[in-house]
Amino acid sequence: MLRRATSLALVPALACGPSLAQLERGHHYGEAICGAREGAFPEGQVAKVIREALDPAVHVAAVPHAQLVAALGDDAPELQRFVLLRITHDSNTIPLDYFTASFTLRSDRPFGATPNAAGEPTPTNATPPGPTPADATSDSSAAVATTNHAPPGSTPADAKGGPTTEPKGDPSIGPTTDAMRDTSTGPTTADPSGASPLLAAQAQKRVALQPADLPQLAAVFGERLPGSRTVGPGAVESALHVVGVVSGVVVGIASLGLLGRSLRNRPGPRAHTEYPTDAELRRAAPRAARLFDAVSHLQASCPVRPGARCHTLVLAPRPSDASAELALAVNLRYHSGRGEACGFAGLDETLEIALPPGPTLEARLHAAFGDDMRRLVVSATPSSP
Repeated sequence: MLRRATSLALVPALACGPSLAQLERGHHYGEAICGAREGAFPEGQVAKVIREALDPAVHVAAVPHAQLVAALGDDAPELQRFVLLRITHDSNTIPLDYFTASFTLRSDRPFGATPNAAGEPTPTNATPPGPTPADATSDSSAAVATTNHAPPGSTPADAKGGPTTEPKGDPSIGPTTDAMRDTSTGPTTADPSGASPLLAAQAQKRVALQPADLPQLAAVFGERLPGSRTVGPGAVESALHVVGVVSGVVVGIASLGLLGRSLRNRPGPRAHTEYPTDAELRRAAPRAARLFDAVSHLQASCPVRPGARCHTLVLAPRPSDASAELALAVNLRYHSGRGEACGFAGLDETLEIALPPGPTLEARLHAAFGDDMRRLVVSATPSSP
């Protein structure tokens, strides 16, 4: 599908204020967002105008299970309840400062539920084999993936349309930088309860799909990651502080108190937090690290602007009941720039792509997407509450 670049054409300022149609013709989308925030235009109409200009498209495919088996050297029993997905999305280039897309897998029943004798879903509370990752670091906004129960020894099937082949579309939207996640701020604090967000919410009907990272994979494999630690001042630091205080007293006496105060009043050495290094995390989670390295090239960082092609790997729960209704919800967020009169204002809308019935999540995704990008303007519907 040809992705189009929309040129910017200015419209003259009108004394009475431009209409939404005039802003649309002039591609003033930030100003339209400001108008919606101020109540001049309906938010739904503004969102529709921006969506039609962006013309966003999405493709989702399962990473073939054979690729995971080859990376791990076994049949990856820990992944029986999950499917590793590659989500690709792109859009036209339009004069909009900020645009992001996020994804949620929605069902009509809990993902970790199995039908009882009456055919009603019953949540299950089983945990994966292996020790609980009590010290696994996780982001509080990370995916709340859930579990279900595949028969022992079974492996995902029907993994068609795998992500090793680029979905059809314009491949010239520029390269992206390989990166799994931003770790510049260091690992986040581990859940004090010892529960992994990936495995905790077994009764959820909606699962936010976030980029797969090493802590998330380690939780699935039951590998314990070291957490952050508080380190007190060392003996050398303490000794230097004492020397400084004594020196301040001596200097103060010699100078009649005029020069020693700053030395005596220096704050003492303080404890600080140290985070595990990448090497420490990898030693603690060898299986997660091996899988992470094998698939990391399929994911790339995504700039928060229109026109970029983004690739994201996520772990999705495998529905325990093949008859469950499934849909991929796509949340689109549009922001005006800080230079606009209303500042950094935003609009959100959520669209859904229904997944046709099928025996597995892989088969249902292939039936919904095949090898082509799906244009949300054409094939998605507004999300149900």
